[in-house]
Amino acid sequence: MLPFVYDKLGQHLTASASYSDAIGHYMQQIKSLKDILNNENNSNTDIKIINDHTFSINNYEIDIKNKAPRSLTDNYRLIDDFKAHMPNNEFEKKLQTLNATYNKYLNDIAHNLINERTTHLNSYIDQSRYGLALLYDKSLAE
Repeated sequence: MLPFVYDKLGQHLTASASYSDAIGHYMQQIKSLKDILNNENNSNTDIKIINDHTFSINNYEIDIKNKAPRSLTDNYRLIDDFKAHMPNNEFEKKLQTLNATYNKYLNDIAHNLINERTTHLNSYIDQSRYGLALLYDKSLAE
């Protein structure tokens, strides 16, 4: 939005630099998200429940407020608590299986939300490239 304003104010050089910066910023964010997905696919995920509707996966916070019920994070916390206090091997194995199921579900949600975010970022890159192309076209026409 800011590069567009610069363009309208006639500050074409500033607008061009801003569009280029935006493109670089969005590309870096996409790279970071792809790194998270690659780590996730290697099953080295570190899932931490932050609050009732937010968890982090490999230090990337994901808000699932509109994607999953609150009981998902509540149950995940309870399973972790039970695992720490259960000496019974048979029950512990059942908890590990249940924990693995919850991990898979949270990973699936994270994967979908990260892909959704990547799609939005790609759209922002396209918009910035379009703005930059319009700016170059204007400068060639002048």
